[in-house]
Amino acid sequence: MAEGMTGFHGKLPVAGDFLTRGLPSGFAAFWDGWAARHLARREDWPEGGLRLRLASGGRVAAGVAVPGADRVGRRFPLAAFLIAADLPGPPGLDPWCDAAFALLRRAQEDGLMPEELDERLQGLAPPDAAGEGSASGSMQLWSRGRPAAACDPGNPQEALDRLFSCS
Repeated sequence: MAEGMTGFHGKLPVAGDFLTRGLPSGFAAFWDGWAARHLARREDWPEGGLRLRLASGGRVAAGVAVPGADRVGRRFPLAAFLIAADLPGPPGLDPWCDAAFALLRRAQEDGLMPEELDERLQGLAPPDAAGEGSASGSMQLWSRGRPAAACDPGNPQEALDRLFSCS
């Protein structure tokens, strides 16, 4: 994997509001709006979380999202991301997504502090497979054991409906 960054955005039960660590502010704002529009009200999440890969602006972001909630129970997804110049496709990302998913679940269930979650995400081994060079603006969504579906980031409803109906 090319030099990149790892971080998270969302809600944790140990905090009273949104948390962001390790992500560029522009990406965090994009993800916050996208997740609010397309994920925040969803229930029955896919096993292993929702996984995604997005190529935009000469970089690739990939990650996994799980249901999240803050200290008073306000729901909003918690997601961990890798951002780099190039990343592999879904099969090459799955080992990282599995490890990040386990950390996100632990943060939700066992009350990991934000600093500890950030430190553990930074410690995950990055994917080592070559990137697949997706066109800018393309998004892939998938869940553990299900094939990836390409979609327009502005209109992912059909792909999301398929993934969430199979949970």
